[in-house]
Amino acid sequence: MKKFIKVILLIAIAAGMLTFAACGRNDDNGGNRGPAVDPQTFVGIPTDTEGSVNVMLIAGNDAWWPNIGQMNLGPDDFAGAMNVAAIHAVAREFNQIFPNVEINLWAHSGSPNRDDTPWIEHRSMVADTMGVTIDIFHVTNLVDEIQRGFVADLSVFEDDPRMQLFNPAIVDLMSYDGRLFGLPQWMVPNGIWVNRALANEHNIDIPPINWTWQQYMTFAANSQHEVFLGGVSIPWNVMNSSTRDIHYQLFNRGPNDPFMNIDTEANRQFVRDAARFVPHSMWQQRNQGLLSDEFFSANGSSSWGFFRSGTVLTNNQNAYMISGAALPGGVNEVNSSDWDIFPRPSNAAIGLPNHVGISIDPIAMRNFAGPDGVLTPEEWLNKQIAWEFATFWLVSNTSWEARADQVFHDSAGAPQRALNPSFSFATGETFETHMYHWARVPARQRFNDANLMPGWQEVMHLWNEGYIWEVVQTVFPWTDDDGAIAREWWNRHTAGVAGAAEHEPEWADLVLSLMPEWDRVINERYAQAFVTLYDAIARFYPRLTIPE
Repeated sequence: MKKFIKVILLIAIAAGMLTFAACGRNDDNGGNRGPAVDPQTFVGIPTDTEGSVNVMLIAGNDAWWPNIGQMNLGPDDFAGAMNVAAIHAVAREFNQIFPNVEINLWAHSGSPNRDDTPWIEHRSMVADTMGVTIDIFHVTNLVDEIQRGFVADLSVFEDDPRMQLFNPAIVDLMSYDGRLFGLPQWMVPNGIWVNRALANEHNIDIPPINWTWQQYMTFAANSQHEVFLGGVSIPWNVMNSSTRDIHYQLFNRGPNDPFMNIDTEANRQFVRDAARFVPHSMWQQRNQGLLSDEFFSANGSSSWGFFRSGTVLTNNQNAYMISGAALPGGVNEVNSSDWDIFPRPSNAAIGLPNHVGISIDPIAMRNFAGPDGVLTPEEWLNKQIAWEFATFWLVSNTSWEARADQVFHDSAGAPQRALNPSFSFATGETFETHMYHWARVPARQRFNDANLMPGWQEVMHLWNEGYIWEVVQTVFPWTDDDGAIAREWWNRHTAGVAGAAEHEPEWADLVLSLMPEWDRVINERYAQAFVTLYDAIARFYPRLTIPE
């Protein structure tokens, strides 16, 4: 599995490939498009094509919206359902190009697995109730969907000019056996929140935005009892991406290499550093009973509450709070005159640069092909129609502008914009255009000010260039029949796994003694997980045969 895409020249690759894909395609009048096609105006099927696309998403209101692009809806009609507003805006613009394609939406409320019912079963119930087949849908576990044969192989569109806009690092996260199976509907970078005003108030030196691991640790090792602490928790997620042994190894391994290298000196140092972090971590101090109820509860009793209230210098969690951190008067607004989001630190000892993590909620298209991989003319047309809508939704500049303009009223009746905080799936100039609209949303205008948030500008730069390292639970092999594949490593801070809690003095030595065995069993499990995955791909996804 050679999944990690080298980041050097990613933008050049994406830009350079824009022109090769469209040669020989015909326009709606049968003429040749020529050697260069603008992916923002390209369409792969005639614009008078008739058909429909049935979409099922979360962040809705448990309602069926037929032909939503032809509806004339206003802010009050969306009843707090962001994705209804978003798909309405996208479908209206899409229907300007494809007026005979109906976009139908089921908008699911609550969590995907609401009522103790798996998301897959919710989809089946909606399909049966409405008498339709769901074509594009939210995904909670892409690998599980692949192994059931439920999702489409999208690599058949590899020559589509719009495919060349996609960020290769993101494509790689959702590709197996050279096939792309998912697309990102919601994804944000995971950096580190930093409260500069709190640091200045207490005369603490603020490190540079391109900080190193040691600078991060030094900065976070500042606390005053019941006044502020260095961080919300031990930064395990940052440690896992700041070595070449965990996330990096999973995506960059050679065919005969281990999946993860647990028992390495870098990871051993991180275990020692975790023990050093305990006195400066809100949760670890609370777990020892060293913080009063008054102090703990007054500051939200949550990781985000600690940061927004100004009682921690850093927060390595809560990436999704970019949706409300800068919304004036909002319930999640950061109560600080000077805060930022920094990249994850570099690790000079191993030559690992600054980088970001990632959170993804993917979407997928249904598997239109039969078990033999042969698409009938009708199946192929339906798949192309769904692809047209999905790519228009995700990478069309018009779609991003329309969602940024679309107003809906949230559950409190306040006006909001339908462009969610997801980063662009594109690279280069298209990325810049999308992120311009991203920052037009009132709740995110602060992020566009380089003077206020220089760290955030670096986060965007690293993202655009593909410095993204994370094992993402929603799109990567994560579990087996007994739980997380790397369960010992992800839970090394617990007494049940290590034999002591992370704040206990013997914890570090116990973990260090267990790491060689964890190395062995985790790699055995990962090897089996990928055998299972690739067996399923061979079974359900023979190379597609497309009608002439």
